[in-house]
Amino acid sequence: MASTTPDPASFIVEIETLRSKQSEMKEVFKALQAHTENLENEQRLLHTLIDNIPDVIYFKDSHSRFVLINKSGALKFGSANPLEIIGKTDRNFFAAEHAEAAFHDEQEILTSGKPLIVKEERETYQNQSDTWALSTKMPMRDKLGNIIGTCGISRDITAIKLAEADLERERNQLRTLIDNMPDYIYIKDVESRFVINNRAHLTILGAKTQAEVLCKTDFDFFSRELVARYFSDEQVVLQTGKPIINREEPTKDKHDRKQWLSTTKVPIRDTAGLITGLVGISRDITERKNFEDALKRANDELELRVAERTTDLQKANERLAERLNQLNFLTTSSYELAQYTKLSELATAIISTFTQRFTKSEIVLHIRKDMTFKHLSATPGFFDAANLEAATRSLDPYLTNGLQRPFMISDWTTEESISGISFVNQSELPCYIVLPLLADNKDCAIIQIFTQSPYVHHYDAELPLLTTLAAHAAVCVSNAVHYQELGERARLQGELDAARSIQQRFAPREKPQIANLDIKGVYYPAFEVGGDYLDYFQTGNGSWVVVIADVCGKGIPAALFMTMLRSTFRVEARTAKSARQLLCVVNESMKVNLDDKSFVTALCCMIAPDGQSMTLARAGHPMLIMQESNGAPPRNIKCAGLALGLVSGDDTFEKIMEEITIPLVSGNRFLLYTDGLNEANDPDKNDYGIKRIFELLHRDKSTTPEGVIDTIMSDVKMFIKDAPYHDDLTIISMIVK
Repeated sequence: MASTTPDPASFIVEIETLRSKQSEMKEVFKALQAHTENLENEQRLLHTLIDNIPDVIYFKDSHSRFVLINKSGALKFGSANPLEIIGKTDRNFFAAEHAEAAFHDEQEILTSGKPLIVKEERETYQNQSDTWALSTKMPMRDKLGNIIGTCGISRDITAIKLAEADLERERNQLRTLIDNMPDYIYIKDVESRFVINNRAHLTILGAKTQAEVLCKTDFDFFSRELVARYFSDEQVVLQTGKPIINREEPTKDKHDRKQWLSTTKVPIRDTAGLITGLVGISRDITERKNFEDALKRANDELELRVAERTTDLQKANERLAERLNQLNFLTTSSYELAQYTKLSELATAIISTFTQRFTKSEIVLHIRKDMTFKHLSATPGFFDAANLEAATRSLDPYLTNGLQRPFMISDWTTEESISGISFVNQSELPCYIVLPLLADNKDCAIIQIFTQSPYVHHYDAELPLLTTLAAHAAVCVSNAVHYQELGERARLQGELDAARSIQQRFAPREKPQIANLDIKGVYYPAFEVGGDYLDYFQTGNGSWVVVIADVCGKGIPAALFMTMLRSTFRVEARTAKSARQLLCVVNESMKVNLDDKSFVTALCCMIAPDGQSMTLARAGHPMLIMQESNGAPPRNIKCAGLALGLVSGDDTFEKIMEEITIPLVSGNRFLLYTDGLNEANDPDKNDYGIKRIFELLHRDKSTTPEGVIDTIMSDVKMFIKDAPYHDDLTIISMIVK
């Protein structure tokens, strides 16, 4: 094999060529190295950018697997390292339905090459609360333009969506509020065109929907004259910014009916403080204005009526003054008469008392002695024996049946029965009045009064005073007669015995014949005399009065007041038509006889003549106990009222006093009592008590009032043992037949 020797020259050229290429390669390498550094720098800047953007930025391959994701995206999926997300899909993080929808969108982009721009999505997760996002997805291409995947950016708008939801809820609440308010609420722009109207205002405009009035003005709905004023007012508000507050103004509705509105209009400002419209609220005050007009008319009418009633009031004041004068006279006279126990002195005092009321008169007082009348005292005109005998003889018609009611004769000289009377000035005293002094409904004495003619016209007004004064005088005469009969033996004991005897005489002695009702009353004074009062008597109209009372205090003072109380009840019952009316008139009479420390409690029943019902009134007394025939437990009958003698001079007593009507049903039982029963003490000072009374009545089967009282008193005696009564004890039992 032949060897060739290289050509040195070509070898040198080749070496130079290689050196030249090596130099070129170095330049290329340097350029490549610089390009690589630039790429790395751009990549670092890009990662810095996407990792610090709060939006989620990601890249996916054609199978929707993550090939790159920024830190915000990784954190959203619960990872601090983006590399942990690479190779995973939405199915690893989202709920199946949302993941499938996202996959479908990306496959559509891969197929069509069309981006998905700013799509609002509700993102549902497997293990966390839903979020909202605005997503943009675009195709990712290689150098040749082939689609090799997708890239996307997602911005979280959850806070915005929640705020929008809150805003919508508040808007709905506000709309609900204004649409359900009766006031007319509306918002207008700067040209007074309607923007918002509540339901009430739409109705007044004759519209059903907001669209019907939007951008319209009041000129489209109301008269031009009326709207011109509205528009002028609104322009002042819009130009000056000064609101109109609660302006009352007349207007007319769409049917031309007059209305009154209270209107408030306030400017609306934007964030820069510029006025962009106004809000108005109008309230219909037509009814109130009508009331005000009616009130004014009523006030005008009232002024006229006040003027008319002035005269009536003056007359009423005159009558009241006269009534007060009568009461003061009665108080003074009653007290004066109560001072006398000797019959002769009392007779003189009675004549003197009646003389004070009849300033020019002749008066004679007669007392009944069995079946005769005997004069006790008289004014000077009757000092003549023949005159006294004639006056006494004129009373003969009343010896047998008695005189129950007072009467008056305007001219007695024409009456044959009394024509035998003669005194010096008889022509000046033609008016003749006869007053019976009743004790136990019997005339114990009679007063004859001869007085002047003008008194005929005052007789009716004076009659209540005269009968009350006669009743007090009768009590005093009755007391004086008994004192006189008892004598002076053992004076103090005798007075007590007399007082006790008087009280016993006042207590009902016979069982009354009341239709449909059986009744029994007992009275046990704690001392010789007491202040309890029980009574039942028939009035002129056939009604029966059953009354029980307790005078504040004990002994003789209480007994005196009790005596006065009894007389007052019997006198006033003649005209009273109900239990309440009777207690009211008795209160006025007793107030003038009681001092500030004294009072009387009372319970009064007025039974109808047919015995089918009764009225009940209570003046501070223990309540009536009722036990029905059906076996129910006993119960108190509540009825409000103040004690007698506490208030007077106004209508307080009458306002508080109640009255109830109780049907009288067969078998029903009633118990009236004083506090001496429930406050009875045993030796250890324990009270007998209301509870024990109720329990005893519930057990008791008595069918008569006597049986009921016997049962109660036996139990009381067993309870108190040997202890004395410390208070008067009074009981009335009633059973309906």
